[in-house]
Amino acid sequence: MTDGASPPRPPWRRAPGRSAVALGLGVLAVALWVLVPEVRHQLRFSFSAQPSGYSELYFTGGAAVPTGSPAGRPQVGVDFVIANHGEGSEPYTYRVRALDAAGAPVAENTGTLPVDDGARRAVHVTLDLPAAARWAVVKVSLVGRPESIHYAAPDAGPGGR
Repeated sequence: MTDGASPPRPPWRRAPGRSAVALGLGVLAVALWVLVPEVRHQLRFSFSAQPSGYSELYFTGGAAVPTGSPAGRPQVGVDFVIANHGEGSEPYTYRVRALDAAGAPVAENTGTLPVDDGARRAVHVTLDLPAAARWAVVKVSLVGRPESIHYAAPDAGPGGR
């Protein structure tokens, strides 16, 4: 027994004009959303693989300390740490350079050090400078990687400092 009324229509079939307008507004909202640079960046960040680990490079102690060799030539002792935060257990190659005031290298030392995943390793490097050399900056970098740090000498005294 029915009262002669037709059964209610599902919402998507009620008014074809309304659903087209709603769809159009939805497409417009998404298009505007994607055109905002911050939103584009977040979408790209969300849908592409991101590296999960990183490496740290930092000075310890006095960073770069002028010393003298037994032969009387100037030296610079450099102390730094390489920390591996989820980059795998690959060896790190580091380069330590002393630069003069013009940016030209006066001494350099390169080495390779294995650093296990989740570990940190302290490194001490002694740079032997030419007898009359003066250093203004010590730069430490990881070869083939973006990490680098530098230390500027507080003055320009004998021995490069």
